[in-house]
Amino acid sequence: MFYKDFQEKRKELGLTIEQISQKIKINPDTLKNIEAGEFKKLPDIYVRLFIKSYARELGLNAEEYLKKYEEHTGSKKHDVKQNIVKETPKEEGKVDTPVSGFSDKGKTITFIIIFVLIIFVIVILKQVLSENQVATVSPVHQRLMKQQDSLARAAMSESSTESAEEELTNEEKQPNQQDDEQGTVPEPETAIVDTADMLSLGIEISDTCWVKIVIDETDTSEALFRPGTVREWEAARVFDLRIGRPEVVKLFLNDTQLDSVDRGVAPARLVITEDGIINR
Repeated sequence: MFYKDFQEKRKELGLTIEQISQKIKINPDTLKNIEAGEFKKLPDIYVRLFIKSYARELGLNAEEYLKKYEEHTGSKKHDVKQNIVKETPKEEGKVDTPVSGFSDKGKTITFIIIFVLIIFVIVILKQVLSENQVATVSPVHQRLMKQQDSLARAAMSESSTESAEEELTNEEKQPNQQDDEQGTVPEPETAIVDTADMLSLGIEISDTCWVKIVIDETDTSEALFRPGTVREWEAARVFDLRIGRPEVVKLFLNDTQLDSVDRGVAPARLVITEDGIINR
């Protein structure tokens, strides 16, 4: 019989059942059943594979011995894959439904995450833009403050000049009216103000500082000046100053810088005449 060829060929090659079993990874008992022709002891769906592997290992024609096996057993050629994989019949009335709940949930979560990220980016952009606007407006605001300060000084200077002119005009009119009542017309006396004799006091402020000034013991003004402020006043005789932070102030009398103010005293009081600082 054809299956005896396996044993004869194995012995001819000087191999044992165990040696061949280790090489082709088939149980030794299975190989013994093939050599003995005990095919009924082997699983029908695998027996063809066992015979084919054993024949190749011994150098025999595998296809030829498969045909001999079929003739011996009267079995037909089976597709092993068809025997292994069997289609499970569907129950009547049962419809396969795709599992889509998880994917829909994942899409919803993804949409929410994207939406939150968009809102976060918008908030960050608004903060950045607002900071840029503040940084851009601040210098402009400072320039406007300086311009307003200059205009205020010019207005104060013009108002003081106009008031002085009105006082001179009133003084000139009063003697003329008295002379008209007495019937005599004296020669007019014109009060002449020599601007060359006026005292000029300039101030430069490097940081925020409160300053109060009394000019000729009559004209009083005070203010909280910002850093970089430059002011100038005129007086006929005397300036009386009170300075909150003397260390941030420079004083100029008729364009000549005065001595630094004592930094240990705050607020400092200074009385300034044409001779300089006469009282500290």
